[in-house]
Amino acid sequence: MATRKRMLAPNIWQDSGFGLLSQVGKLLWIGCITQADDEGRLTGNPVVLKGILFPFGDPDLNDVFDGVEELRQTMKNFILYEVGGECFIQLKNWKIHQILRADRKADSTFPAPPREALVDKRLSGGCQVGTQVSKEVSKQGSNDAAIKILNHWRTELESKGILTKKKLI
Repeated sequence: MATRKRMLAPNIWQDSGFGLLSQVGKLLWIGCITQADDEGRLTGNPVVLKGILFPFGDPDLNDVFDGVEELRQTMKNFILYEVGGECFIQLKNWKIHQILRADRKADSTFPAPPREALVDKRLSGGCQVGTQVSKEVSKQGSNDAAIKILNHWRTELESKGILTKKKLI
């Protein structure tokens, strides 16, 4: 199996969006960069992300759900989208930030995001991770199917006692 290597620019620490993230958000962002395939895509399922990025415990699953939502709202290059009933992540501008040798590049196993997701992520809708869709997000053309999928996952995990219910402010 070929080894993937990913680059993190030293100026990530001066990026205002990155700087405003929580500790979990920062780890999740860096983890997504290191785990994305050669097209900058990976699963958007928070349960799977927890297993891939945080296999040794902390942060807990609640934190990962919240971190995905935080990235979706904060990072302009983080696109969360739905295809065929599943959620995926596209790291926009991937080819600008990652140098990939053509002879080692592998095709993505994840579907490409809808075109409008790459033009303006507010119009893509993406997947809403939280338990409620804000009025602002729904005005921006949120994708009801994607929201339902992630809300269903959260509700199912809450009913099994794996996640604790979110307290809405």
